[in-house]
Amino acid sequence: MEADARRRTGYIDLTGWQSDDAVELNGPWQVIRNKIARPDTFDAQYQGETSTLPDFWYLSKGSLAEGKGWPAGFGVTSYRIKVSLPDNVPRLSLQVEEVYSAYEVWVNGVLLTSKGRVTESPEGAASLYAGSLEPLPNAADLEIVFIASNYEHARGGALAAPVLGPSELLTRSRQLDTLYYVALFGILGGLLLFHVAYFVSSFSTGSHWAHLWFALTIILFILRLALLHEIPFEIVGRNFDVNLKAIEFLVVYLMAPAWLAFFASVFPKEFTPKARILLCVPAIPFVFSAAFLSVYTTTKILPYFLVFTFIWATCQLVLATKAWKNGRPGARAIAISTFVYFITAICDSLFHLILIFPVLWWDLELMPLGFIVVSIGYSLALGEKSTSNYKQSLELTHKLSNLNETLEERVLRRTQEANEARLDAEKSAEEKTNFLAAASHDLRQPVNALSIFNQTLRENAKENLHLSKIAEQQQNIIGSMMKMLETMLDATRLEANIQSALMRPVALQPLFDVLYETLLPIAQQNNVKLSVVPSSRAVLADEKHLHRVLSNLAINAINASKDGKVLIGARPNGQNVNLIVADDGRGISHSDQKRIFERFVRIGDAGQGPSGFGLGLSIVTDLCALMEMQIELKSEPNKGTTFRICAYNAELPTPDNVDIEDLIEPPRLERRLAILVVDDNEEVLDAMVQLIRGWGHAARGVQSIETVIETLE
Repeated sequence: MEADARRRTGYIDLTGWQSDDAVELNGPWQVIRNKIARPDTFDAQYQGETSTLPDFWYLSKGSLAEGKGWPAGFGVTSYRIKVSLPDNVPRLSLQVEEVYSAYEVWVNGVLLTSKGRVTESPEGAASLYAGSLEPLPNAADLEIVFIASNYEHARGGALAAPVLGPSELLTRSRQLDTLYYVALFGILGGLLLFHVAYFVSSFSTGSHWAHLWFALTIILFILRLALLHEIPFEIVGRNFDVNLKAIEFLVVYLMAPAWLAFFASVFPKEFTPKARILLCVPAIPFVFSAAFLSVYTTTKILPYFLVFTFIWATCQLVLATKAWKNGRPGARAIAISTFVYFITAICDSLFHLILIFPVLWWDLELMPLGFIVVSIGYSLALGEKSTSNYKQSLELTHKLSNLNETLEERVLRRTQEANEARLDAEKSAEEKTNFLAAASHDLRQPVNALSIFNQTLRENAKENLHLSKIAEQQQNIIGSMMKMLETMLDATRLEANIQSALMRPVALQPLFDVLYETLLPIAQQNNVKLSVVPSSRAVLADEKHLHRVLSNLAINAINASKDGKVLIGARPNGQNVNLIVADDGRGISHSDQKRIFERFVRIGDAGQGPSGFGLGLSIVTDLCALMEMQIELKSEPNKGTTFRICAYNAELPTPDNVDIEDLIEPPRLERRLAILVVDDNEEVLDAMVQLIRGWGHAARGVQSIETVIETLE
């Protein structure tokens, strides 16, 4: 009678236990509903109720949430049991699993473990769906107080009894369980790498999308196992309040459409678009609930998802079997492995149904193994498809080899002819480039001499207005000729890849000032208002090339904007500087914008500026590329044109210890000088001597260094 009374009041006698195996402490436990009763207050609050574990709160007619407006299964319960142990018992541990709630475990008045935050109301509650394995103190009698609370899961409660057993035995079992899942993760990880690599290698062909979907399915399955078996807690520890249940359900609900997309990619003829829609649409509300709704709602609809999974897997199995009958390569292996997976999925569904109907119990998790079987089946199917494709490739190779033999001679002959034509073209282009470079260089000498003679003529004809005007016009013509020769020489240098760029910080304001002084007469001849926006910035560029680029663009803008406006300026653009040349002239049509930068292309009238061969913008493009600058064009007919050059921003060096005397311009010399002129070109030499003598100095010309030495001696 005394033993029965003790058993009814929460007592387990294990004095005869040999401790060869673990024991489930299923009860009876002393129970206090709706209150947190820790060891120091348990006796004062206990009213005589007992219960066995598992304890399904949501199935109780007298729900814990009754009268509080909470869903069934919400609430808190305190359990207590006393255990008598045999003498010389080994070190024991207590294992707690399947607790869909927050909980505390007290042993002999000391807090052994705490997961989440136990409360008597939803305020401040925090669930942590993680089990624990904790060593127990050495004592002949144990008083265990187990407190659980749930305010988010639709099926809360103590769903499994704590297990008492030798620490070594429980630790080894836990290690074997971990090893089992590590092996599964290793196999799944290898399959994942294989399918990702296979998909990437065949990406250019646009085929084998099934590998991508299967890889995604493997990723989701790995996440599902990791979350279900507390891998995140094993990695980063268990002593934090994090709820991963919603993420777990989201992963589970996403697996259905991903798996369907995989099968549809393997058998597109059987999985018609209509079938895909019919099978994918039911998964949408489940995914939505896991992503946006509460955990209570997500877990509440879990039974419906199990029903949907059963229907979905059945349809998938039927369609895979149909593909097998239709003779699709690999369909047999996929259908058989899918059937195995289907059976394991049903077994795991029955395991989860204990949360709905406790009379059903299935203590195995076979779906991971089923997933491995499916993966192997798909690999076999891939082998069958590869074999079939290989045979087809052999047949096609045999047919192509015959055709290739007849084409090889033609290809060889055509290749030789093409190489000969290419060599001739390259030789012709090189000869043309060399000729133009030499001709333009040689032509510059007489033109330069002509310019100097004309300058002498202008000096001597200052008092004769008629001759002075003629000399002025003649100088303009000579300048145009020199401009065209310089353009041709630059073009040939760029084409021959012998032009270089000396990149250094260039201040924009001095460059703009020179451009303004140079271009203002041309702008006035065209009645164009030339404006330069002051700038204190500097860019990294070759100053000579940059001057040439902006000068060409500005002259084109002046010629295109008669009676209009032309603007030159700079604008910061992050780490860069945009150099802008804009006008409000006639603009450029969209068809001409595609060819405006080509060589020998001239669009519109030349205006009053220097004419040329249509090489200006081509040289601009080549020089910008040489200086690693980007040039952009924006233009609308009759609305003007804007050229934008993107250059690297630069900082000007700060001069140190500059001698003030170096900054003073040397005084102009007033006395008559004796000047020795050296030039290897006779025409240029004579012109310079005549010009200097016209200035009132004594001048003598020589053509070599040896003559210079003799003259000086």
